[in-house]
Amino acid sequence: MRILIVGAAGSLGRQLAPHLAARGHEVVCFDLQRPVSEPPPDCRWVTGDLLAPHALAEAAEGCDALVHIPAWHGIHLRHRTRRDFWTLN
Repeated sequence: MRILIVGAAGSLGRQLAPHLAARGHEVVCFDLQRPVSEPPPDCRWVTGDLLAPHALAEAAEGCDALVHIPAWHGIHLRHRTRRDFWTLN
């Protein structure tokens, strides 16, 4: 199964991607920026903005499932508005 993880650079995504790949799934990782650590070697990385529909559509092409786990939370409060939080989360 090909699985797209949206928010793959975050805490949950970095744990989930290698877990799914180890179980034989084809994993596509999508996030606004690459993670600080190297992404799992068995996963394809796509950098894009979730709020840009064409970028998400391209990443999702051919995928059988989508895991949506992006989130702005406390550490982002200085740089984001309340509306930003509702839009993304």
